[in-house]
Amino acid sequence: MNPTIDVMLVTNSNYLLPTITTLCSLFDNNPVNINVYILYSSLNQVEVEALKKFAYHWEGKTVFPLYVEASLRNQLMGKNGYPVEMYYRILGIDLLPQNMTKVLYMDVDVLIKGSIMELYQTNIENYAFAVCEDIYSILGKGLGIHRERTNVPSDASYFNSGVMLFNLEYLRLNNAAHTILNKIKENFDHYVYVDQDALNELYCKKVTYVPWALYNCPPRKYIVRPNLSNGTFDLVDYGFLQEIGYGTAPLSNDLLDVTEKVYDATHIIHYAGSRKPWKDDDILPESEFQIFGQEYIHYAEKATDIFTDCIP
Repeated sequence: MNPTIDVMLVTNSNYLLPTITTLCSLFDNNPVNINVYILYSSLNQVEVEALKKFAYHWEGKTVFPLYVEASLRNQLMGKNGYPVEMYYRILGIDLLPQNMTKVLYMDVDVLIKGSIMELYQTNIENYAFAVCEDIYSILGKGLGIHRERTNVPSDASYFNSGVMLFNLEYLRLNNAAHTILNKIKENFDHYVYVDQDALNELYCKKVTYVPWALYNCPPRKYIVRPNLSNGTFDLVDYGFLQEIGYGTAPLSNDLLDVTEKVYDATHIIHYAGSRKPWKDDDILPESEFQIFGQEYIHYAEKATDIFTDCIP
């Protein structure tokens, strides 16, 4: 018998469309019992009730809205366009039901294309989190900069915080919410990605990795070069693609475009960065969203129809 999956999301009124799109794709592709805990402070009562009703359109799915009190959020500050809600996942460590031992956190700019059961069942007994490497940093050659900023040693990687399996037992035992928020306050002017930077600095050696290509896959072109020495394929970085003018010039014979294969295999697409698929001007025929955005429109339209019916 499959266990119930506990999921944590964070949202506000401005992100309702991507939130319900994420929920719709999650529920459609995971025919198991799922409890979704949504942390919020700016939703109105109509929106809260509609989110609860929204989940009833699928068997075994429940939404539990969790209001973040002013006494908690008044100590938080947004930065670089990120709202204070980004910290709610940290507050969730203590706000979620105390009998929960783990929870899968996801940003609401993700689309779920497949099962998340294997991800949820990842063994995190001796870890704080299960995470994915930040492939943007690796292919964009920013890994060294991120390591230096967050004091991550060379034998550790920098992870993306958009999809994380929380070991709540471990985190609560170690008073993690307090520790993380204090680290953010101490380094607020220094950090760029704020809580993600703090999480990397504190836990880079206390995480287990799951494949980014399966569970935290950004919408990008994926070009590989065969490595004849070991029979594998090496991903080509973004800088090289710009140098060769990919998109306007054909690939050389030693390079392969595997973008569609990556898209077909992934379970979670993460639309990280400033470009979002729910913004009409970001769906361009010549962009990577031509591939990675093709299902998003379907789920956004379906979710909107269902959510509209949930509003009195």
